[in-house]
Amino acid sequence: AEFSLPPAVIQEQLDVANVWPKVQMTPLASPIMLPQTPPATPLHVPFFALSSSSRDWRRNFVQKAFKANRKIEFTAGSQCRETAEVSDVIEEAIRALEDGIKPLLVEDGLGGTYFMKDRDGVSIAVFKPRDEEPMAPNNPKVHAGEGQGVGLKEGVLVGEAAISEFAAFMLDQVGSPKLRAGVCPTALVCVANSVFHSATEGRHSPFRAIKDKVGSFQLFAQHDCTSEDLGPGKFPDDQVHRLAILDIRLCNTDRHSGNILVRQKGGEVELIPIDHGYALPGEIGNAVFEWLAWPAARRPFGAEMRREILAIDPSAVESCLRRKVPALRDERFLTLRTCTVLLQCGVRAGLTAFDIGQLMTRPEDDDYDAGDSDNADGARPKLSVLEELVVQARSQVKDKRAKPDGEEPFEKPLENLIRERCEQLAQERMPTP
Repeated sequence: AEFSLPPAVIQEQLDVANVWPKVQMTPLASPIMLPQTPPATPLHVPFFALSSSSRDWRRNFVQKAFKANRKIEFTAGSQCRETAEVSDVIEEAIRALEDGIKPLLVEDGLGGTYFMKDRDGVSIAVFKPRDEEPMAPNNPKVHAGEGQGVGLKEGVLVGEAAISEFAAFMLDQVGSPKLRAGVCPTALVCVANSVFHSATEGRHSPFRAIKDKVGSFQLFAQHDCTSEDLGPGKFPDDQVHRLAILDIRLCNTDRHSGNILVRQKGGEVELIPIDHGYALPGEIGNAVFEWLAWPAARRPFGAEMRREILAIDPSAVESCLRRKVPALRDERFLTLRTCTVLLQCGVRAGLTAFDIGQLMTRPEDDDYDAGDSDNADGARPKLSVLEELVVQARSQVKDKRAKPDGEEPFEKPLENLIRERCEQLAQERMPTP
């Protein structure tokens, strides 16, 4: 008699003759997260040759083998005190996968984004595989690429968006609780399932290999709408200021209205920042801050928030992030140091979030400098004030070698230039008598 597969196995549509499917490692999968090791004993013994007890054992073994390939595991270093809440959600997601509830590919967005479900089919987390990001080889949308070089935003390489998501959460956690913007708990994990996309197989293929994917795993945030659906005049000053502080430190190049969720409860409004894949670029670039147009951004920081900003210890923050997120490149830490200096100098000078944010954003898109080929007319967009200060500081330094402690030789001149520019702007903002 022919062997009848258990329901859980049938759902994966796998061939019984090859009951241990080959786990396909994706190009950007973490080398730490190796696939399950196949058993030494082959499993292709004819089913009719087995006794009843052997058949029961074999059926249980097959079920356990396939369940083992639906696991979710933290990557090395990602499981820590700050991600404790993620652990509980991962356990529920694992049970859902074992019950045959697959991740759901989200049609919105440019990269592969999947809703992870609980056993009731309710979304509980968002998983973004590294090798399905825009310009990555297994991108399921129209932005597949070779997986090399810069992605859609300058300063962030292909495959780094997932790392940025985790870094943004950790940065929000390591500082003072009074400065936290409320980034949803995030970790780097490895998920194994057949639903994930591979450029080598059709999306609707009847037989799909189980694929190990490394990416960001962020808890799903229940919300009522996004910031574009609600008048910004309703957003509390302290929440807008915390969001601005986070974005300034991250040099966020993608803070648009769609990635600020809004939750309303009892007449109170809560802002939830999401989608930090293009934050913390490897070079100071064109920051995008939706909150620049909000009234609260033009109002001054409170006294307590000012004290907390000035109390930030950049060295301690960097040391923590290097331990928690070792995949971050040195260039991205330079961006963090530079933007933290700008934030603190701006606050000392009495600038608002709007004032500081304007120093980081470029003029309108139709404002170009001549002499370059970044657009069809041979011109390039004008740089932001901060970008110009970086160029100026680099030009003042003759010895380009980095110092033994990793500090770039132009950082001290840059800090002086930033302080002078903030003080100058503060003078310009002072009301005339």
